[in-house]
Order: sequence, then C-alpha cells, then structure tokens
Amino acid sequence: MKYSSTVRMVNVVLFALLMAGFTFLAVWFGFLVTPFQWIGGRGSPLAEFPTMGYGLSAMLGAFGLAGAIVSCIGLVSGVQSLVKNDDRPVVRCFGCYIAVGLLVAAFLFFNATWLYRLTSSNLGDDDLGFIITVYVIAFILVSFATLVPLTKIFGDNEKFNSIMKILSVALCAADFSVALLFFLSYIQVVSYRDSVSYSANVMTEFGLGALIPFLACLLAAAALFGYSKADKNGQVKKLNGYLFEGALCLNGVAIIVAGVLEQIFQSSSLRISLVAKGISQSNPTYTEFAVMSYIIGGLLVLASLYFAYQTSLGNKAKLVKDE
Repeated sequence: MKYSSTVRMVNVVLFALLMAGFTFLAVWFGFLVTPFQWIGGRGSPLAEFPTMGYGLSAMLGAFGLAGAIVSCIGLVSGVQSLVKNDDRPVVRCFGCYIAVGLLVAAFLFFNATWLYRLTSSNLGDDDLGFIITVYVIAFILVSFATLVPLTKIFGDNEKFNSIMKILSVALCAADFSVALLFFLSYIQVVSYRDSVSYSANVMTEFGLGALIPFLACLLAAAALFGYSKADKNGQVKKLNGYLFEGALCLNGVAIIVAGVLEQIFQSSSLRISLVAKGISQSNPTYTEFAVMSYIIGGLLVLASLYFAYQTSLGNKAKLVKDE
C-alpha cells in the first residue's frame, strides 16, 4: 500500500468535519428556510423564522448541500480505505478534496462577479468595492490551492478521465442542489398560491430555476458515468465531453434566464426580486444583476461551445490508469 493508515484516518476525520459543516448549511438554509422564504415562513418548523433575502438563503443552502454531497462521497471513500487494502479509495478522497475546492472556488467567483449584493447590500453593507475585492482575493487563493494538487496528483493530460470525473462530480452536485431547492420552493408556493403575491410569476422563476439545473445535472451525471467507464477501459470518448459541455452550457443558460426574469419583473408594475432583501421588494440598483447575468451566463455558454469544438477535434492525450 502506498498510503499509510494515518493518511486514511485523517481523510475520514476531515471529511466527517466537512460533511458536518456543509450539512448544517444545507439543513438550516436549504430545507428549513429557503422553501418557506417567499411565503413568509408559513409551514416552516422554525419557531423564529429569520429575516433575510430569498437569494441569500438559497445560495447558502445550495452551497451547503453540494458540499455535503461531495463530502459524503469522500467520507464513504475514506471508510472504504480503512477496511480495504486498496489505495484507490484514498485517491478518490483526494479527488473529493479537489471537488470541494472547486465548489468553494465557484461560490467565491459568483459572489465576486454576480451575487455580490447578497452578502453586501442585503446585510446592510453597500461597500461593494471592499466586498468584491475580498471575494476576488479569496477566489484566487482557493483556485491556486485547488488546481495545484489537481495537476500534481492527476497530471495534466495523463489522467484526463480522472480529472473530468472530479469536474463532473462537482458540477452534478451543484446543479442537483440548486434544482432541489428551487423545486422545494416551487412546491411551497403552489401550496399557498392563493395567498402569495404574484404567485404565477414566482412559480415561473422557481419552476425554471429547478428545471434547467436539473437537466444540467442529468447531463453531468451521464458524463460522470461515461468518464468512469472510459477510465476503466483507458479510452477517451467524445460523447462524454459533449455531455459535460452540454451541462456547462445549460448552467450558462440558467444564469441568463435568471437575469431575464429579474429584469422583466423589476421593469414591470410587479416590482419583485429574488435578489433583494425584502420579499416582493426590489431596488433599481439591482438591475445590474440582470446585466451581470447576461455577461457571466454568456461567457459560460461561449466557453462550453469552445470546449465542444475542442472535443470535436479529438484528444491525443495518453491516459495512465491508476495503479
């Protein structure tokens, strides 16, 4: 065995701690707050429902759930490494660390470029320059701390399928988390639609917010299955790349749709916003959310198309399977 029992035990302990922290975020914000946010806390088991914007609670809940899913995979792999004389579960643990790092990096990136109002204006701090700067610095640090181990452990082109499996796990977990929370919110609004202001419009936002990420999750899951199978056979298949890039494209589309709906509802007499602090309340400055949605979402769509073009050219990388 290449890895000692100490390394295996440390993996189990760290993933148990990570899972506990992420699960707290997922349960508190994802299941106890977010689904009941737009209906004023009705039906929530919380005695004192917190006052916060829907977007903030949804972001924290989705981030927590995605991190909990990846941490659970890492914890299971860590336990397997203790009971089996096999180094492959340890390598999977390392891959889960990287996947968690990718989720954190994505969280910081979107807060720096797109969702910065959620943790600034919604918390009573309009010093956007400072907030964005902090997120950018944190994003650079986390990205460096994640990508360096990725290249060191899995190589650049030598283990292409292994790298793409990690990316697919992170993307699948994130899309599933977002889709689930929006779906739960949709169900609650449907249940109270007769007493919810502009319920039809809110149901449209929640419905699309659940549907598009769910479709992206299915594509990412299919890509993960394909990469896992190709890794065992030492192959590179274009179909897996197209599936992953399709999931990435749908994420860009979801962001663009969020911006379109936000702009439509803010410019009409409805004046509702999922980004503002108050329910059914918007601020004219939040129209920048729509603009950034078009930019960030458009860049994701263009990136996915570029990656699809590169996939169509073929990959001559020589794969090295895990020992």
